[in-house]
Amino acid sequence: MPTDVAGKRVVVMGLGRFGGGVGVTRWLHDQGARVHVTDLGNEEALAKSLQSLKGLDISYRLGSHAESDLDDCDLLVVNPAVDKRKASYFHTAVQRGIPWTSEMNLFLERCPGKIVGITGTVGKSTTTAMIGDILDAAKAADGWVYGQVWLGGNIGKSLLDDLAKISAGDIVVLELSSFQLEDASQGRRSPHIALITNLRDNHLDRHGTMQVYAEAKANIYRYQAADDWLILPFAGGMDLLPRDWTDRQRVCRFGIDAEFRRVRLTGPRDGRPMTD
Repeated sequence: MPTDVAGKRVVVMGLGRFGGGVGVTRWLHDQGARVHVTDLGNEEALAKSLQSLKGLDISYRLGSHAESDLDDCDLLVVNPAVDKRKASYFHTAVQRGIPWTSEMNLFLERCPGKIVGITGTVGKSTTTAMIGDILDAAKAADGWVYGQVWLGGNIGKSLLDDLAKISAGDIVVLELSSFQLEDASQGRRSPHIALITNLRDNHLDRHGTMQVYAEAKANIYRYQAADDWLILPFAGGMDLLPRDWTDRQRVCRFGIDAEFRRVRLTGPRDGRPMTD
């Protein structure tokens, strides 16, 4: 996997009608890569995304993929919306030994700040926005020891555009979808603080089974270290998660005690109540 993309020929697979590949395409261009975008959508369908990249020295193949575009490809960047199980173009790249990655992995590998990652079937966008608002309010109060607060991922815009402005003292709050997380094993980095809201039946047309879906979600904590934090609910499908987190990072559990109608929160490892 090339760490420096300057001068490399990078193919972006999937620009997206909603701009999902715009941020990474612009960032690659600004880093000095020779960028080629390929998308099954035509120019009309991708008009808004193409307008965002107008004037940049980028080549395109729209309406189809051509394997000849992989002939001198140094790196393939795959849009998370691409179902890699069914994408013959992606499989051809893998068979040729072409390194591949995703926008989120490029960001995670280079982000110097402390990352707070949020995922889950329901509530991840709301939780991400709330955490961002809470941290913004805390930043204005006395005693704040961190830098700026950044919000992005599956919510808002690509933070690759802001990567040069993010410092080691900053906090980066990321909403992470299962599509983004299924590629996280490539970069082998999980957030410093990882939160899973719940797991329910979702995106099974993409993942196939709930177990595969849960495995993708588990990448949010799979590469955490001993000084990292994992926050999980007591219920909500947690039995589907691989239990390889119990002896590594600090784990907190939360939930609602239905009988007493109160929030329960347990501390790391020992499971003793922190508050009721």
